[in-house]
Amino acid sequence: MAPSKIEVLADGGLLLLGGAHHVADLFLGNIIPPSSALFSFNQNIMNRIEFCRSREIQYQHYVFPDPLVVATQAGISSKKYESTYIKYFQDKKTADIIVYPIHNLIKSRGMMLKTDTHYSPVANAHIAAEVARQIANINTDQILSEALSDFVEEEYCGDLGVQCEPKQFEIVRRLRKINGLSWETNGLSAGNSGIIDLAISPESATSRKLLIFGDSFFRGMLTELSRYWREIVFLRTPYFHTDFVNSFGPDDIITGMAERYLDSVKLDSSAPNFLALPLMSGRPTNPSSNFGTIFSKLIDARKLNVLVKDSSADIVYWPDEIQGSNIEEQLAFSFWFVREGRKSGRAGKALSEIWSSSRDAYRKEAEETLIVMRRRGLWVGV
Repeated sequence: MAPSKIEVLADGGLLLLGGAHHVADLFLGNIIPPSSALFSFNQNIMNRIEFCRSREIQYQHYVFPDPLVVATQAGISSKKYESTYIKYFQDKKTADIIVYPIHNLIKSRGMMLKTDTHYSPVANAHIAAEVARQIANINTDQILSEALSDFVEEEYCGDLGVQCEPKQFEIVRRLRKINGLSWETNGLSAGNSGIIDLAISPESATSRKLLIFGDSFFRGMLTELSRYWREIVFLRTPYFHTDFVNSFGPDDIITGMAERYLDSVKLDSSAPNFLALPLMSGRPTNPSSNFGTIFSKLIDARKLNVLVKDSSADIVYWPDEIQGSNIEEQLAFSFWFVREGRKSGRAGKALSEIWSSSRDAYRKEAEETLIVMRRRGLWVGV
């Protein structure tokens, strides 16, 4: 028997309906994401794009479709779950940067695990190959084909199956890891934010370095991504930490999040120091045997203390009167700041002086943007 927060499909598959994020309500449209989440999401993406572009780093952001949405689009659920990303957050201006890989997941039932909230190893292989093609222009056809043909089948009980009585199991195809892969972790116990995973893959397709800021979806793809990147640093965080960019020096950066987290996005400027996260949560770490050695090899710890002056999250440059203004003024200023204001290097009153000459044009753009948002059913205000 499954608890009330879990739906059982006709084929025995399990879907999470409740929990801390009220998943079903979000995707049935009963919960509308707050305007602060949409503002923070757009602001973060614009800042990350500019930050990476100025350093010639390739960047993409992935929003991982919720299994409820996949179930509706694949025709295995009779309920009409709608994509929160498509309905409220999707923007043509960032279509080449933000990826919503729904097409990878509705190919067959085998793309979704039946007893878990995450994707199957086969789906992870397809999405990892897409990441490699899009961000690093890697020809993945042969690598993906060989990976999918080399597997073992094993019994598995996922994070939903373990909550049932009796526990629900399924048979999963587990793809074999690439030869020579070394994987170390800081061993954060009983927590999420603050996890560090490090991978070195000497037989990868390229010698490129990949930095990931993400959640459990990208963490579950690390062995597949290691087929294409030589060195990978994964940080479990919803934020973009510029000090790790500076200390690792990646060729490529990907950020990712589960779709169900979209209604709680916060500005990157509110991020605590990443290394403080385990201390703040009171959770101990138990690093794997070679973690310290590999961390020292991949990360220049001296640079973790260096502030990146033109940080993608540098909202402290905003004048006081903007931070206390209405949403139209804040949005107008953010448009201007990303495109023009940051280049001036000014702050406070000095920044206000040059902003005032451009204010009217950007205010009009902000008002038009907010009209579109409200037409989509999103309440916007402060």
